[in-house]
Amino acid sequence: MPKEKFCLDHPQESLVGELDFSGNPMNERVVAAARLKGFSAIGRLKKNGYYALRCLSCFEIVRARHSVVLHCQPTCKSCLAGKHRNAAKAAGLQLLRRDPDNRQHAFFLAACGHVIRREFDLVQRTARGEAGVRCETCLAEEHRTTAEARGWDLIGPDTEDRINYRLYRHQSCGAEQSVAMANMQSGRFGCSTCGTAWPASRSALYVMQFELKGNVSAIKLGFSRDPQSRLTYQLLSGVETTGKLLRVVEMQTGATAIRTEKALHKRIATEMPDALLPQRLFQGQIRVRSELYYQAALPLINQLLDELEPAA
Repeated sequence: MPKEKFCLDHPQESLVGELDFSGNPMNERVVAAARLKGFSAIGRLKKNGYYALRCLSCFEIVRARHSVVLHCQPTCKSCLAGKHRNAAKAAGLQLLRRDPDNRQHAFFLAACGHVIRREFDLVQRTARGEAGVRCETCLAEEHRTTAEARGWDLIGPDTEDRINYRLYRHQSCGAEQSVAMANMQSGRFGCSTCGTAWPASRSALYVMQFELKGNVSAIKLGFSRDPQSRLTYQLLSGVETTGKLLRVVEMQTGATAIRTEKALHKRIATEMPDALLPQRLFQGQIRVRSELYYQAALPLINQLLDELEPAA
């Protein structure tokens, strides 16, 4: 069957009067197969290999190749359009039209009055309660209002393309800073230029060693304002694992520390890709979910920190 783009605005585009019948007898196998698949074969068309079928559900007339009728499931575009409309309604949307550039997407009217573009599959999952649909326009306005309430102006997307971050400008000092949207909502952040919260406060990179089950030694590289406190009261809290602080490198600010830490992890992943410890080896033994390395990574980590210390 040719891949025609079905227009939702003209669901009755295929009418019997428009069909060019050949008058040749129909293949009995095609007639039987059509009946089993919810259609009634009404005639052969002059276009070689094509049949006219009537949908037994909505009585719409469709065209289909004989090979499609025999070996696949013919599609009634009218029923498909109704299915999409019903799914949209159940998801709280109104189906407007299909996307002419992508048959998997369509334009919908959201409850807020804005037009949004979504994939049919997402709308169907939303109708079943497995997903959700949010309006980008309303979400952007919500982010802008939240930022203004905290003394910041929303500029736009994060400069590093992190999906959960946005770039903001501090109204007090004019500094621009990327902040996680969740942190902007909760207020758990500070200005790295004029603030006294952790981004502007002194911090440190640390290296810790842990002894895990199975005689496995793990190395953790991270940052904290108080590495010893993090080791004792966070990472080892409520577990029987033993650990110790191996090294501390002071950093001027928390913002600098987190940027440097992320850069170091990227260097390790590039220069020693097999160094990362699988989560199954430390799960439940340390209160952390990632960024633990095998003992063999310690010389490389120390080397990277040696390069930092003069600048730090």
